Amino acid sequence: MTSARTSSRSSSPTTATDVVNLGIRVPPEELIDACRQHRPDAIGLSGLLVKSAHQMVATAADLRESGIDVPLLVGGAALSETFTRTRIGPAYGAPTFYAGDAMAGLRVMNESDEPGCPSSDDQRAHIQRAG
Repeated sequence: MTSARTSSRSSSPTTATDVVNLGIRVPPEELIDACRQHRPDAIGLSGLLVKSAHQMVATAADLRESGIDVPLLVGGAALSETFTRTRIGPAYGAPTFYAGDAMAGLRVMNESDEPGCPSSDDQRAHIQRAG
């Protein structure tokens, strides 16, 4: 995958989100370790190449097998909403969102804080398009 990020809400009034940027070509094991260490509210994956998109399916399955089920936001030039819905979401089995750009991903995170937003349990295995 091109890049991997974990993010969690900050209690600081001046920053809404802390982002842990793991960099590019992050092995699934490193992402899983980072999730266990940082306990993120969401995971973001970005892929620029078709190979990256197929790796996201494998990574999503690895996350699922490791018991990680926080919302997964995916995007990048190699992805489409259809690929997200038919391949990545089913491999992950937890809330999965296609974000066509960074602003769409930000909207997903902001909407998750709004009153009346369905809980992760209500969204389980539900694929949504952000934006």
